[in-house]
Amino acid sequence: CRAALAVLDTITNDNLCGNASAMGALIRETILADEAAAANIVEARGKGLMIGFELFRDCGELVQQALEAGLLINVTAGNTVRLLPPLIIEEAQALELARGVATLIGKLKP
Repeated sequence: CRAALAVLDTITNDNLCGNASAMGALIRETILADEAAAANIVEARGKGLMIGFELFRDCGELVQQALEAGLLINVTAGNTVRLLPPLIIEEAQALELARGVATLIGKLKP
């Protein structure tokens, strides 16, 4: 119980819920602002830092491409890119992730 209370204190004291909302919005907006990426996105969804982009086609190959670029993503249902960055992500890191993912999505061919 002591460990759980310490985690809850950190979430509250460090405003990690507010950070999750702000950084999640920044990531979504940055990716959608990239015209090449937006052209391949059917729908953007998520809450806070649980972010998903449904694409027009299967995109499983993006997982390996992202790893090679130093990014960690997941692809679900074959055509949905899922991002789950940590609650402590900072703006510079969020922008790096968003720009990298936007570049990968933007390079997809129909």
